[in-house]
Amino acid sequence: MANFINKNIVGDGPSVSTARGFRAIKKTDIGSPVYDARYFETFPTVWASAYAFSRELGGNGGSAAADLAVEEWATLFLLHFFGAVHLHAFSKTDLQNHQLYDKDLWLALSGTYPEKSGDSNALDALHLLETDAGTVVGAYYPETVFFPSRGRSAWRADGQMRAYLNESDPNSLSWARSRQELIATDHARDSFREHLESIAYYALPTSMRPRLLNFVANEFPRSNRAPGDERPTREVDKHPAHWPLFHLPPDPTQLLEAYPLRRQKDEGGYIYYLVDKMPHTEPWMETMTYKPYHYSSADSSSVTVQHGRKQTQCPLQLGLDEIVQLETLFLDERSAPFWCDAPTKTEAHVSLIHPLHRSEVADPRVTQTDKVFAAFLAPINDEFLRHFPDIAGDATAVSKTVLTDPSGKVVQVDWRFTLLGRSINWRTRPIYSRDLKGSSLALYPPRTSKQWHLYAAYGIGDKNKCGRWNLVDEHGVLGTALPVEEDEYVSVLQGDGSRPNRPRYLMLSDGEGDGQVRGVFFLAGLTDVSTQSVTEAQLAVDFGTSNTCLAFRNGKSEVVKFKLSPERLWGTRPTKGEAAGGALGGALTTAPLEQPGFVPFEWGGDKGYFPTVLLSRKFDPQLNESLLPAQLKLRHLFEVDIPGLHKGLEERLNEGTFNRLWEPHWNLKWEQKDSKSEPWRTLFLELLMLYAHTEIFFSHGAKLDGYTFTFPLALSNPDGFHQQAEDSVRRVRHYCYGTALTDAVPNYDGTIDESTAIALEIRLPDDPDTIELFIDIGGGSTDYAVRYNNRLVVLDSVKVAGRTFFEFGEKNLKPELELNGAVQFRRHLGKLIQGKEGAEFKIVNPDKRYGLGVAYSVGINALDDSEFAKREAALLEQTMGDFSYQQYRTQLFFRHVLAYGLLQVCAAVVHEKLSLASGINLVLSGNGWGLLLFADLSRKSDALRDEATFVLNLLTSQLKQTLAEDERQYLDALKIFEMRLLNKKDLSTAKTSVALGALKKNDAQPNGDEFRRPFSGITVNGLRIDKSSPIAVRWWERWGLAEFRQKLNNTGLVNISKADFELPSDTEKPIDPVLGVFTLLGNFSGGGEDGLPASTWKSMNHGVRDYVRGMQGKNVQGSPINHFLSNVLYAQDEREDFLDKLAEEHDHFTRDK
Repeated sequence: MANFINKNIVGDGPSVSTARGFRAIKKTDIGSPVYDARYFETFPTVWASAYAFSRELGGNGGSAAADLAVEEWATLFLLHFFGAVHLHAFSKTDLQNHQLYDKDLWLALSGTYPEKSGDSNALDALHLLETDAGTVVGAYYPETVFFPSRGRSAWRADGQMRAYLNESDPNSLSWARSRQELIATDHARDSFREHLESIAYYALPTSMRPRLLNFVANEFPRSNRAPGDERPTREVDKHPAHWPLFHLPPDPTQLLEAYPLRRQKDEGGYIYYLVDKMPHTEPWMETMTYKPYHYSSADSSSVTVQHGRKQTQCPLQLGLDEIVQLETLFLDERSAPFWCDAPTKTEAHVSLIHPLHRSEVADPRVTQTDKVFAAFLAPINDEFLRHFPDIAGDATAVSKTVLTDPSGKVVQVDWRFTLLGRSINWRTRPIYSRDLKGSSLALYPPRTSKQWHLYAAYGIGDKNKCGRWNLVDEHGVLGTALPVEEDEYVSVLQGDGSRPNRPRYLMLSDGEGDGQVRGVFFLAGLTDVSTQSVTEAQLAVDFGTSNTCLAFRNGKSEVVKFKLSPERLWGTRPTKGEAAGGALGGALTTAPLEQPGFVPFEWGGDKGYFPTVLLSRKFDPQLNESLLPAQLKLRHLFEVDIPGLHKGLEERLNEGTFNRLWEPHWNLKWEQKDSKSEPWRTLFLELLMLYAHTEIFFSHGAKLDGYTFTFPLALSNPDGFHQQAEDSVRRVRHYCYGTALTDAVPNYDGTIDESTAIALEIRLPDDPDTIELFIDIGGGSTDYAVRYNNRLVVLDSVKVAGRTFFEFGEKNLKPELELNGAVQFRRHLGKLIQGKEGAEFKIVNPDKRYGLGVAYSVGINALDDSEFAKREAALLEQTMGDFSYQQYRTQLFFRHVLAYGLLQVCAAVVHEKLSLASGINLVLSGNGWGLLLFADLSRKSDALRDEATFVLNLLTSQLKQTLAEDERQYLDALKIFEMRLLNKKDLSTAKTSVALGALKKNDAQPNGDEFRRPFSGITVNGLRIDKSSPIAVRWWERWGLAEFRQKLNNTGLVNISKADFELPSDTEKPIDPVLGVFTLLGNFSGGGEDGLPASTWKSMNHGVRDYVRGMQGKNVQGSPINHFLSNVLYAQDEREDFLDKLAEEHDHFTRDK
């Protein structure tokens, strides 16, 4: 008996007197009892404790002590109902077993039991409330049913009990914490409420009932119970041993509802994250009746729950519920995560990696205790992020502890994750990656937004050594990995617009096989752009043969100058030598240089325009001319580049440094005989549109909702060009904004030609005494506009422009031709493009197609305005030399350009019968005017005024001979009134005017195209169209179907089947005086003869005749004088160069020939 009392009931320290004898015992001799919480204190004091607890419950309601007693009382009912504790019965027979217990034990217990008369619950056993570990929490007493144990120190040591104790007082039960842990569903709440009500009515004495019912009413209020309906319908036995409990018998639905690691799916059903295969259990799991690690599954149709010796099958909702083994979301010992020392000694290049990944540890490369800044990847995979994509949003949800040996070397890293409110620990032994810090990854755009749906990360590094990074978005969606070179790749996140897809994680895969996941970095610090202030903007594109310019209007109009560069996510910017072992091109160097391959880190195009050149990777054999524009995919945009937008690439591009990996493409605007412009033109436009949409959205806070692509009137198929441009914009809007590919492009305008655009940009004061002539020399065409009194009267375009200049200029690069002044011209180019004094320019790019035009455009792009002006001035002092072929052809080129425009002005003056007191305002734009130095002409208005005046006088002298007396008056006073050269001070204004002017399209006058068509330029007599009577079209009359219908009085003329006209009998001289003006302009010695032989004129006249005879269909392309200039004097094919003959006649070809 003494043993049972001491060890099982009272404890190790019963209070006894320290004095012995048959005298009175002093109270001071009795020490305080020492309770051992392993034992339930029974002996005579156990029932006294139960009685004392009942008195506390029956005390004054509202007192703190009474309220706490009721909460602890209710908590005992709660723990019992949900199986956290259970009744352990010691029967009378058990306790009278003298082999186990003292023979007087039962006598002592039953003798002190306060049994009332007529009590049916007389003591027949001792019932203790115990945990699974045997910790006594309380016992049964009829007056209160349950009462708590007094010795409570063991509660703290029992892992199952910790979740139910007060955090501030671990010796007391916490109602709030216990409720939170055990009542997880409405069903559980309602069941327990009914259970307490049943206890109050059927198991407790009437005196105790109000205390429990008041507690129930406060904690579980009912809103739908009718008066008189308070008494529960379900009765319970007075003894708790016979009570129905929540988990007994186990209900499969309740078991699934009680599982702590489940998540409801948006589409219905639940995901159950099973932990039965996890290597470690968590302390919170021990507090649950049905342990989470006892939930398992052999297939996807059900979950099996093991409790004691019983198994319960819990069917799942087929097609809705999902089972995930939690361990599969982590990296195990076979695929341990990587760690490495940081790329630099500062945090600059890992500043966007969440700080939780960083620690200071011992350097693994040395034996000393040197410290390094280290980055540890979290041991999770892409499936983890798919299931818990918001893990990075909670700063407290993830933590790590780095464990080291005595020297400070990393031994293991313990990670803690809070998933669905539960703590999960994962222990790792990370692998040190020596080479990982040598990789590099950069993100574009460098900012994020809910309204933006395309992100790309560009990586460099040896795949076998550094692996591959991949972006993961905020919903756990893994980016698409695109290999673009042996050691270069791009990870792309592209959303469909239905939800945001901002990058939140970086996942690393190693280089073996398909790539084993080696951990995840959380991103932090990316700037998120608010979508509340996003406005709308319009974009204008001047897609030029040599150079391209963009402008946009968002309140005001301005040229697009790109500034938004990729943000470094990991690593450092590789040097030219480090990047793939120099594979990116160029000699080894320690300085980081801009490279093609991704969005520029250092943007070029500071002048507002850049060369229209594209590079395509040779790595992808499918990226070739057979690829149709409609077949292009997003990945192709990362296999091309626009080198002119990179700062400092010009010299290396001209040298052919990148040719091993890249194929250059130029002349994208026009179809070529020797190459196709597609798919390169579409790729150039789409990549440019991607940059423009990104820059305007993130730097200017605007979405594009209007687009204008200008075009030269000389373009043979403008409708086809606009269709391709519109398709490109549609695809880019789909990539960036998430719009559907079937959506129409908003406010696409393909009606603004380059001639109109330049006229709209340069607004001169209205003056009825002046007429304005705009001449814009581009790379592939020269565009003209004639405006009078704010009304455009002529719009035209000729294929004589910068490309023409370089075609005859390239002849100087062929020493075998021995052209006059060729050496000096090459030295001029060497000085201007390369800055080399006295050195002759050579095209060193090994690509045989790489011509002077692209080399010049690329080289000049590297010069700012001041440097260009400095070199230009030095060359003008040296001059091109006497009888220089290039100087002659260049000056003649500019005279022809002026002559064509001035001829249209003369025709407009006569046609409109204008007597102009002031004369012509001449506005010159376009980069082509930057070539004046090769004509020994400076970029000054005075020099050009003299040239224009000479040309105008020669024209009017010939034209007036063809006019009646009353018509001549309009030409008599015609003169150059004002001259504006837009690139006089800087090269930018001359080029950017077209794009800026296109944004002013609403200012254009609405008069129809037939009132802007160019004038014939020459008189065509006896013109027969189909079977009509012959008509005459004079040089000052418009050329086109509208004019023909009017002259023929045939409004039904829609198509031309056949056309011809009467040639003069003498075709060995110009068939019209105007034609002779264009050759006479080449007589630099003066006089009235051009010196060309009769055979040459016969050939040129036949060229005009063939044009007229070739007119067919609905559209009449150009005019006779346009054809003469564009296709005869400056032939587009391999025919004889008549202007070389003219140069030869005037000693400007080869002196000894």
